[in-house]
Amino acid sequence: MLLCLVAFNILPGIYIYYNKYYEGLYGAISFEKYNIGLNWYFLTTILFTLVFIFTVFLLSNFFKLIRKSKKLKLLPSKVNKENSTFLLNVFSKKKYYYDINFIDKIYYLGHFSCFLVWLYFSLGGYEKLLLFGKDVDHWEYRIIGYDDRSRIIIALLEIARRVVLPFACIYLFSIRKIDSSYHSKLTSFYFLFSLLIAGLVTLDRGPILLILIMLVYLKYCFNNGNFFKTILLSIVTLCSILFFGGLVTFLQYNISHFSFFDILESGNRFFWHRTIIVPSVASIELSFCEFPFDSEKLLLKFSRLGALIGRDYIAIEGKNALYVTPVGFIADIWRNFGFIGCLVVSFLLGIYFTLIDYFVLNADPITKIAGTFTSLSLCFFFVFGVFFSQGVFFQLFFLFLFLFLLRNNGTPKIKLD
Repeated sequence: MLLCLVAFNILPGIYIYYNKYYEGLYGAISFEKYNIGLNWYFLTTILFTLVFIFTVFLLSNFFKLIRKSKKLKLLPSKVNKENSTFLLNVFSKKKYYYDINFIDKIYYLGHFSCFLVWLYFSLGGYEKLLLFGKDVDHWEYRIIGYDDRSRIIIALLEIARRVVLPFACIYLFSIRKIDSSYHSKLTSFYFLFSLLIAGLVTLDRGPILLILIMLVYLKYCFNNGNFFKTILLSIVTLCSILFFGGLVTFLQYNISHFSFFDILESGNRFFWHRTIIVPSVASIELSFCEFPFDSEKLLLKFSRLGALIGRDYIAIEGKNALYVTPVGFIADIWRNFGFIGCLVVSFLLGIYFTLIDYFVLNADPITKIAGTFTSLSLCFFFVFGVFFSQGVFFQLFFLFLFLFLLRNNGTPKIKLD
């Protein structure tokens, strides 16, 4: 979380602030208004990060004091050995008990998520793929699958492809890396293929690139700390992101005629402009400029969270679409609750991620891998989406739930002779 704040908010913010970078990406804005919005964005981002760090520091030390007094027992050491199996950890040369019942729950959750993906696909999700290359307007093609589907089915798809299925994939792939006898390879690749379909049905770059990053992250976790392999993997990852980011950019707008160099050019722009600069630009122009410090804030009036309690869902083509446009999580908090809201949410996220960090640090190696990757994907959706959305809240809930339920797995730890 801290790395994402620095890499995608603070550093671009410093660049924009000191270079007075102005793009007018979303329409012309007076320089005076833009500078005021820029100043508040820069200040809020810095204070948001400081409050987050301060909260994590205080709570982490509080946990340490409680653990020393043996009053906090989030990780009971009891395990049912009759339902367990030994798995060898390749890093620390220790053996861990893994409760088969826990692993089976992840296995069945993965199958249920695949069912949700294929349900969406069968109820019309395939239409976008079939229309590719046909005479359909670029923007009309882009928004297929956003406002013309059941809100419930879309919500279930988001739960499946953003958190449950990726968690199940990386967890079971990690299990197979250590013990190839558990579950078939075919099942693992069926999960992976379903996750790919979940991204292709909307052609959003995020879910598709998430698969690439997941596979690279899995490879990284099992490279045994080889420095040369890590550098090579980093280079391959960057090149792959540039290529697939550029490729999907053409596909999602129904553009079928392009060259390899067009892909590289588009990928380069996607990485440096869309990934690094645009999150801050969108935050400034669509939130901090539109909602000055002393302006009336939205107070979740147009948030898509309201659809869960019967409110109208704000469509991407609707008149209020501006208020749900992806602007990054800090800017979304700002336009809904202002400066004080940003500080309060920063404090709450500090508490949340300290608890997640505690679970991960004390978890078995397989849960560590799945938990850290899911945390990473959550932070990316923070930066490139909005905060008050169904997808983000689903991720927050299920990440905590998975790590809490798996807190007993992998114990006790036994050193090899």
